Amino acid sequence: MAAYENECENNICSQECANIHGSYQCYCRQGYFLKEDGHTCEDIDECSQSIGNLCTFKCINVPGSYQCACPPQGYVMSANGRTCRDVDECTAGVHNCSVGETCYNLQGGFRCLSFDCPHHYERVSDTRCERFSCPPNSLDCQSSPVRITYHQLSYQTNIITPAQIFRIGPSPAYAGDHIVVSIRRGNQEGYFSTRKLSTFTGAVYLHRKVHEPRDFLLDVEMKLLRQGKMTSFLARIYVFITSSRM
Repeated sequence: MAAYENECENNICSQECANIHGSYQCYCRQGYFLKEDGHTCEDIDECSQSIGNLCTFKCINVPGSYQCACPPQGYVMSANGRTCRDVDECTAGVHNCSVGETCYNLQGGFRCLSFDCPHHYERVSDTRCERFSCPPNSLDCQSSPVRITYHQLSYQTNIITPAQIFRIGPSPAYAGDHIVVSIRRGNQEGYFSTRKLSTFTGAVYLHRKVHEPRDFLLDVEMKLLRQGKMTSFLARIYVFITSSRM
């Protein structure tokens, strides 16, 4: 009777070996594949071979598997181990804004905003300033905005342009009202434009793509002609463009 030989005892396979009658078969553990030599197991690089995106931000190949990683700041890993979740620093109280500043949360970060009223203006709410009454014959005062309002907008770099991001008009509006809307400050590179939607409604558009995260501060003026009198209003708009990689 021929002696039974267990080839697997000779450590022929780099990982798993199954002895079969008269021969053997090498197997690999999960996350590895068997090379053409039939003996050696090599790690599968899931990050480079994946058809879809395994991770929302970064995929790191490790022996036999992979790990997902998030940016070092502003995000934490979700329970599924694949997607990154934004940290709301403002709600969590982990921001460094001063008492006089307002914390505004963004995707992956935050901003400390200061809503200050200029000279001759009174703060009537957290985001609104009203002009004091003008002295007689003070043309500079009378031509300045009667109201300044602050606004915050946030979009990602993959926003489809042109995109309407802000509308402005008198409230209430009356028959015969006419407005003129213009960007007075913050549009030196021409990313934004204005359009008149009706006699008493205007809009601000982001009409050119912003490819990298950026912050903008726009001063948008609305001049209202009502019953032969011209009045000016100012909207101070923070526009934050964040990364769309998440």
